[in-house]
Amino acid sequence: MAKYYIATFYNTQGAIKAESMLRKENIRITVMPTPSHINRSCGISLRFQQEEYERIIDIIEEGKLEVKGVYVKNEEGYCEIKIDKLVN
Repeated sequence: MAKYYIATFYNTQGAIKAESMLRKENIRITVMPTPSHINRSCGISLRFQQEEYERIIDIIEEGKLEVKGVYVKNEEGYCEIKIDKLVN
């Protein structure tokens, strides 16, 4: 199974706003349902690959993108990634 990342959000409006902003920055993302065992507050997450990871984390840490969490999906399942300046 290939590793990928997801960003979760507090609400659907935040997820849609993030999708629009990231697409304008030409960052490749995919909208997907949020796995229920990760987050129950918003049903939409954005999925992205390793090559987009650094750009997205930089945007989050600059305060330009409000996320609830970022997770990596690998063979063991979903694992939350600690982000220094997570906007709450």
